[in-house]
Amino acid sequence: MTTLKNWSLAFALLAGVASWSGSQPARAQTVIVAGVGPAAIDELNVKVAAVDRPNRTMIVQQRSHRWLVEVPEIFGDLSKVKVGDNLEIRRIDGAIAAVTRGKKGLKPGVRYSEGKSDAVFQNLPSRFVTRTATVTAKFNGFDAAKKVVTIDGPDGRRSLPVADPVLATDLQKLKRGDMIELVFTEAFQVTLK
Repeated sequence: MTTLKNWSLAFALLAGVASWSGSQPARAQTVIVAGVGPAAIDELNVKVAAVDRPNRTMIVQQRSHRWLVEVPEIFGDLSKVKVGDNLEIRRIDGAIAAVTRGKKGLKPGVRYSEGKSDAVFQNLPSRFVTRTATVTAKFNGFDAAKKVVTIDGPDGRRSLPVADPVLATDLQKLKRGDMIELVFTEAFQVTLK
């Protein structure tokens, strides 16, 4: 595996937890997202704040938000990761595929599943990787007109698209502050700056 691939894989988890708030669209490029339509690619900059190689975790930071990222072995060796490394993350989320109420006592977090879902994204630039993410977060609200759910997750406030009318109906039944789990497919690219 090349060094570039190691970097892309080792930092792939960062894309799933990087906050959308305050992010800038990347180079006016758009991707077609199934159920949503054209969507701009989001660009984020984060910094590695700490690395725990034996436990395969790191803490990343964006502005005042810091969060823990667990890096499974499949993402490669973390020996070259160091505190202070700057990363650029280009990402786009697919529409939410499932929503469930979280069990009492759950804390905000992100879990990833292996697998690829190329059918979710069209016009995806080269070197983007896709995977499924499950985000545990507090429900903040649902805008039925814009078809967007807002959550407070481990990285702060974030908005995600909702295309399925059944999920939209389910989201309208939730109350602000309810703990929920959202499942969606995401595409991302990470580069070391």
